[in-house]
Amino acid sequence: MEARAQRIRQLFEGEQCLVVPVFQRPYVWNRVKNWEPLWADILTMVDAFSTDPDSEPHFLGAVVLDSSEKDSADLSIRQVIDGQQRVTTLQVVLCAVRDALVTAGADTKQVATLTRMTRNEDALSDAEYASYKVWPTLRDRAALKSIVDSAEPGDDNTIDGDSRLRDAFDYFYEAAMVWLDEAETDPQRVTNLVKVLRVGLQLVVIELTGNDNAQVIFESLNDRGTPLLPSDLVKNSLFQMLERHGADVERIFDEHWRRLETPFWQQDIRQGRLIRSRLDAFFAHFLTMRTGNEVLATSLFTRFKELAGGMTRDQLVDLTREIAENSDLYREIVDRSADGEHNQLLETADVLDTSVISPVVLFLDHHAAREDRTQAFGYIESWLVRRAVLRSTSKNYNRMLLDLLQVLKRSEAPYAPAVREFLLSNTSESGRWPTDDEIREALVTAPIFKQLTRARTRLILRGCEHGLRIDAGTTAPTDLINHDVVPLLVADGTVSDDSRGSIGNLSLISTPRPKGLASAAHWEERREFFDSSMLLIDAYLPDDLTEVELTARGANLAEGFVRCWPHPHTVVKQPTGDSAAKDPGATDDSDWVNSMWSGIRGFFTGMPTGTVSRVEETVPIEETPIHDELLAALSADPADGYVFREVNGDLYIEKTAGAIPAPESAEQEAEHAEQPATAWTEPEQSESDGRTRITHDETMQQLIIAGYLEEGDQVYHDQPRKGLSFRASIGREGRFVVGGREFASPSGALSNVVGNSRNGWKDWRLERTNETLEQVRERFRRNKK
Repeated sequence: MEARAQRIRQLFEGEQCLVVPVFQRPYVWNRVKNWEPLWADILTMVDAFSTDPDSEPHFLGAVVLDSSEKDSADLSIRQVIDGQQRVTTLQVVLCAVRDALVTAGADTKQVATLTRMTRNEDALSDAEYASYKVWPTLRDRAALKSIVDSAEPGDDNTIDGDSRLRDAFDYFYEAAMVWLDEAETDPQRVTNLVKVLRVGLQLVVIELTGNDNAQVIFESLNDRGTPLLPSDLVKNSLFQMLERHGADVERIFDEHWRRLETPFWQQDIRQGRLIRSRLDAFFAHFLTMRTGNEVLATSLFTRFKELAGGMTRDQLVDLTREIAENSDLYREIVDRSADGEHNQLLETADVLDTSVISPVVLFLDHHAAREDRTQAFGYIESWLVRRAVLRSTSKNYNRMLLDLLQVLKRSEAPYAPAVREFLLSNTSESGRWPTDDEIREALVTAPIFKQLTRARTRLILRGCEHGLRIDAGTTAPTDLINHDVVPLLVADGTVSDDSRGSIGNLSLISTPRPKGLASAAHWEERREFFDSSMLLIDAYLPDDLTEVELTARGANLAEGFVRCWPHPHTVVKQPTGDSAAKDPGATDDSDWVNSMWSGIRGFFTGMPTGTVSRVEETVPIEETPIHDELLAALSADPADGYVFREVNGDLYIEKTAGAIPAPESAEQEAEHAEQPATAWTEPEQSESDGRTRITHDETMQQLIIAGYLEEGDQVYHDQPRKGLSFRASIGREGRFVVGGREFASPSGALSNVVGNSRNGWKDWRLERTNETLEQVRERFRRNKK
């Protein structure tokens, strides 16, 4: 390389164009750090030249130039490797002073002198850049052209609004006008100003030769103090490689990279303890998603070079396109577009202060279909919220989600089952997915108002409301974001501190809070503020709030929670329907009492001690006689481990220590024993038009004998739009076990838990293969042939 000192006139008066590559960052200098100090240096040199015309020039720094393959007849073309901010700013200063002299009516010779340093006179070239001394990046070209071409001072030609060059020009033009006014346009002072702009400023110009690697020199210079961002180095490296491979870099830049040159990407954001540009943050997430390994800010550029170093031209073009597409997705993540499937998950992650999910969200947004990613996001959100309720550690989340990313990269669509199985497979305390029983116990007994932040408690209550509305078939209010957490009881000697902090004593109320609520100390006074509530979490509030009532209410809200954020093993308990209703008068009292106890034990199977529920929720309402008779008959001789309580006219039952499940009744055993094998065959029924039903000969038991299914296999059915997930296991002789009950057919089991008629062969999926049972049966049929 060759280095020599050059004054401004040597750099700009010849027929030469300094071309800034499209891949370099746009103009970023500003008034405080750059423009004001430069103008002060210029005026200092004007004063120096007034006293000593032979004063040494002021040193501005270095510029690195390289030869260019551009051909423009007699015009010398140089590529600016480093120093583009300096040379661009000097062109703006020359144009601003030129226009200020015209406005002040100064000598036209001085104006012409400055014009010669801003425009070339090459008439042989048709290139757009041939008339200009400096040809900046795409983002700044329109602005600089308008400034250089301005025929009249103050000309308001349209300039790209994203460029800072307009602001720079306005600053230097106004500064020059103020100086000229103070100097009263003294010809000698004007001459000195023009002289400084020609010979009073000096640069060290470094010109590279054929053996010099421009990219290595660029990186070395900027590693030693020039404040370029890692994303600037990524862009420079990528487009240098594209240019070396002969790609049309200007077209690629315009189609794919220009969108990253807006102020949105330049904004500084906080990530943990770090503050960095949004573009750097995006590249960290993109490279993590692309490689499956964590990419830190300090190694961003290095990891990019490792990724792109050996790529062909077509691969580099595809990588540039992929960056652009993912930047659009990332912007949707940041802006939370109204129809983004990820919005709910991201809002929840914000509340839980979890930012490590972005690469996984980016991957699923880019690769998964809408329904698939909605389901996957639901699994991740359930896992996060359930762990937050149990106050489980989050220190392993970063590693876990990177492992999940690797799993997704090895998987094929649909991706939701892969997410589901990955989260289920982790059984360690640092990563497991809490079950329904754990959630119910924590919400009913733990003082979450003391243990969790207000924002997290509000999130949980909003989820409970949403889940209860799923059961009720209604839509949750959209303005719950403007509701705050408030306790029902604030002070009461009959209720423990833990109970006052439990979810059973918490509700949501609109903000600002109603007047008088803060001063209301007793439930009788506070209740009126909740009586008009339209929220289901406030439905059926009792006259008195005691430990039992708060526990019962907490159990009800917990059911809403597990509906909102279901676990894959969640079993939604539903009444068996009209077909299961019995006439209490058809049997004696002991028969239906035993039947009720069997149903109650089945309901509470697997639930923790302390669980409370209304009796009507534990057994089908059609099977119960009137309330008073039920209370008298059941409470007269309660089974071991259960206690009845009447609250505000409702009968509640609490599971206490010593509760054991009851065996099947004799009638149930007989019913199962008499069920023929053909009853396990699932028919496909035609429409109700009198035609003969078509049945299949294959049974669940045959599929087990043939090895296509195994006893103990798990099946599941998800309804992501409703936030529901159902699970069953395949038991003896191909029966379905769900909620402590056995069913003879897939459809019978699924219809019972869903609450409406469903084809279980088509809707149940085998967990270990993700096939529907119909697909398993079809494989069996093909192999039989």
